[in-house]
Amino acid sequence: MNMFGKGGNKKQFKMISTTKQFIFTHIPGTGGTTIENHLESFAEGDVQRQSAGLIVPSQRIKNRIAKVDVDQYLKKNYKHATLSDLKKILPTGEFNNYYKFTIVRNPLHKAISMCKFTGTPGHNLEAIKKVTKSQAWLWKQDMYVEEKGVNLSNKIYKFEDVYPNQTWKEIFNDIKVTPPTKIQHSNPRNSLGPDKVEVFFTKEVREYLKDFLHSDYVKYYPNEI
Repeated sequence: MNMFGKGGNKKQFKMISTTKQFIFTHIPGTGGTTIENHLESFAEGDVQRQSAGLIVPSQRIKNRIAKVDVDQYLKKNYKHATLSDLKKILPTGEFNNYYKFTIVRNPLHKAISMCKFTGTPGHNLEAIKKVTKSQAWLWKQDMYVEEKGVNLSNKIYKFEDVYPNQTWKEIFNDIKVTPPTKIQHSNPRNSLGPDKVEVFFTKEVREYLKDFLHSDYVKYYPNEI
């Protein structure tokens, strides 16, 4: 299922729903595409994707903002925009009124997914260092929900609960949307399973990633440091 609306060169950006008053922050590698696919019908396109893959605020938003740094915003990835990004283009009062939520995942389990996505071998420390430093947005999770260290999200769900334990029903209930009878993970890249981290990564890579992703462990998985 296409996560964007149909027709024309401009397609709806599905993170925002004005009718249901929610913003979903999609962190890469956390099963967010599955949630987006089920929320597709509630997208009003307040942020739009152009055919070139760039995003701009819709005309409705432009009309209500005195100044929008469009050039800077065009550089952002349309699917994984941060709450800090969206706060800049939505009127302050309107942004605060939205129910903002996201899904996080055990950092090393997420890292396996990101290695598969980028084609980075888990045993090559130098390759891991290079890709994490050049594409930190793929790996770090707190950058999606925080602005200067302040959490902008109303609720953070955990990947480990959403699919095995059916917490996805709680998500839909929280945004006042009737939950589907069942839900299937759309992009299951981590075929090794969460207990196979030692198989995928060498000890030195695991130690490097735990240090690189320390803030995510502290904030979301403190018992697994």
